[in-house]
Amino acid sequence: MPKTEEPKKLIVVESPGAITELGGISGPVLNPCYVSIPLINRMINKHRAVYEVNPNDYSERVRLSLKNLRTKNFKGSSNDTAPSSTTLAVVKNAMENNNSSEPANESTSSRPVSDFTKM
Repeated sequence: MPKTEEPKKLIVVESPGAITELGGISGPVLNPCYVSIPLINRMINKHRAVYEVNPNDYSERVRLSLKNLRTKNFKGSSNDTAPSSTTLAVVKNAMENNNSSEPANESTSSRPVSDFTKM
């Protein structure tokens, strides 16, 4: 039976220190990244400052709590759907090859996105 993909949210973590839920990386995590809802739930339970980022406007953020974790916090966005791993690979490749003669796409050059759900 194929595993269904868990819903994800685009977040930043403003808490400093090791974030064990994301493999022990050092916080704060200021570049928006897609994280599964169960991982976000664990971070909230450990009192981390987790903010959901509007995928259409990175300056718009909402502090996540257990109350609003599973709700749609931004109108007009499909914020519970992360890009596929293929899309992330294309974005990463475009960012690495940004010195090419082709014009850079806004979504790849100015908005880096990570996906911590593969851990």
